[in-house]
Amino acid sequence: MARLPHDWEKRLQESPFADRHFTEKLQRNVNRRLNHPPQRKLRRWIYAAVILPLVALVLVIGYSSGGFSSLTGRPDHGAVSSGENSPDPGAAGTQSPALSFPSADPSGDEVQLPLVAVLAVPSVDDGYPAVRNPVPALPEMTFPLSAEMADQLQATLVYGADGKSSYLLLSPAGWVASAVIGANGSYGLTFTDPADPAQTLAYTDTNWSCQGCAISDIGLYFPEKADWAEDSGFPVYVPLHFKSRELLGTGGAAGRTVRYALQPDKDGLLADGAAYYEEGSWGYLIRRIELRHASGIPENAAMESILGFFAAVHGALILPESGPESGEADPAPYSTSDLLSTLEQQG
Repeated sequence: MARLPHDWEKRLQESPFADRHFTEKLQRNVNRRLNHPPQRKLRRWIYAAVILPLVALVLVIGYSSGGFSSLTGRPDHGAVSSGENSPDPGAAGTQSPALSFPSADPSGDEVQLPLVAVLAVPSVDDGYPAVRNPVPALPEMTFPLSAEMADQLQATLVYGADGKSSYLLLSPAGWVASAVIGANGSYGLTFTDPADPAQTLAYTDTNWSCQGCAISDIGLYFPEKADWAEDSGFPVYVPLHFKSRELLGTGGAAGRTVRYALQPDKDGLLADGAAYYEEGSWGYLIRRIELRHASGIPENAAMESILGFFAAVHGALILPESGPESGEADPAPYSTSDLLSTLEQQG
């Protein structure tokens, strides 16, 4: 009769070398190993428990102090910013002093618009120390505004923490801003009416990044370029239904700028906008601005000023790149309020 498994196990424990041909030396080695198992695994765990915390501590100190940045270099960032206003000067979404514009009335005084500064901070932590650069200096404004615009418009300055992609445009007063800089370098800004979130003002700039996006949009907003876009491999699949459309000129930048109005969408919202494209050594870019609103009033002075500013400067007003202030030995990290504000904006 065959032995049960536990019978074999008991017999091996009592007499492991019975009925088998083992030399005495081999039996001694086996017994010694059974009675004194090796301690290698235990020693490895002890070494790991001591060394790994030290390595982690070195990495934390290196990144927090910027000690590794000189070895690897600092790449460009994608970024997302908060548009909330704050009375704290220099923080994200601060309410800054007013910005002066010349009056459309030759005998009138300068028009003062509230200046809302929006800080763009990295949306993804890449392990490099965060750097805050100063708000870039603003040039003298030359676009004329009527006096009533002081109560209807605000000037919004978006500036990146890396000193790049800073720009300024006009928007309805009191609308909340949300700025985005994509990983590929494109960027945009969306304003929302807090009283009616369906009403928005959106601005985008491909910034020489996605060539397929730029070419396809050029064919979309400039139908006379649709065949060119298709020949380039980026056709227009769903044409826009324009209510009206007008090129601002026949040549130069004006010939590459269009004003348009779209038919009402399914929610009854109208859209008035403008687009501008450019060709350069980097390829193509397109900049667009579009106001979606509940009732279209072509004579609306605020809308005309917003779109007129876009047409005058061929998009948003691009500002020179700024760097860390010369008196700063070490760049200042973002404050906790900056990071919390950004996380709230991203949901």
